[in-house]
Amino acid sequence: TPDVTHATVDDVITITAVFDDGVGVGAIQESPLPVARVMGNAADSVVVVGLTVSVTYTIRSSDPDGALYFSLTVADDVDNFMPEAITAFTSGSIIIDKAAPTVDSVDASANHFAVGDTVSFVVDFGDVRDGIKDANPAPIIDILGNPPDADTVVVDGLVLTFDYTFVSGDPEGDVTFTIIVEDLTGNDVTVTESSLTSGSLWLDKTAPTLVSAVSTPLWAMEGDTIELTLTYSETAFGVGSLRSSPLPVVTFMDAQAPASVVVNGLT
Repeated sequence: TPDVTHATVDDVITITAVFDDGVGVGAIQESPLPVARVMGNAADSVVVVGLTVSVTYTIRSSDPDGALYFSLTVADDVDNFMPEAITAFTSGSIIIDKAAPTVDSVDASANHFAVGDTVSFVVDFGDVRDGIKDANPAPIIDILGNPPDADTVVVDGLVLTFDYTFVSGDPEGDVTFTIIVEDLTGNDVTVTESSLTSGSLWLDKTAPTLVSAVSTPLWAMEGDTIELTLTYSETAFGVGSLRSSPLPVVTFMDAQAPASVVVNGLT
């Protein structure tokens, strides 16, 4: 049996083999020691205690990714050799994974935000051999120097999701973040805003400024229709347009609603 399921370079793995000597004397021969090879290389150590053989091996950079393989040849202490080397686990397996996960996509629910808005992130990773750890350690997530919203971090296989709600102390402008995750082997990858596939994120804390308000016509009587055109300007951190959902709230003359409201950019 193996002591781990996944391993990478410099990890030390242990294979424990337990034997039944039948009518024998109940021990595995210690001199000479059993012959153990892992990934075609000599084992680091072989320890015999009665009918138990423990083999340790340090994963090398030259070892190929994939299933770990080994061979173990033993004899009892009266020189009865097993007819064939042991080459398979009776339960479990070890996967060698030397590659960090790849970042397939980083999507945000929107691109422009105000204080109090919540952004939802979906990060898709690629890892051909295993998944992403959800604990020990959990993903490390930092958005503008703050953690994500409580109880929103979810790892499902190779997909990480979480939310963040902007607060008044967040700086206006580009929204920066750092995400560090490990795969099941312990290989880590760092994700930043440069990986966004849904476009850059902006926090806008400055309200638009009214530039002009023009009524057409200037004079009207009962039954006439007028059009009021309001033009605004935005700061450098603005999105360059007014929100159309929900529509701006406009009232006329004793809180009457207009017949229609149309938003086009900053007009």
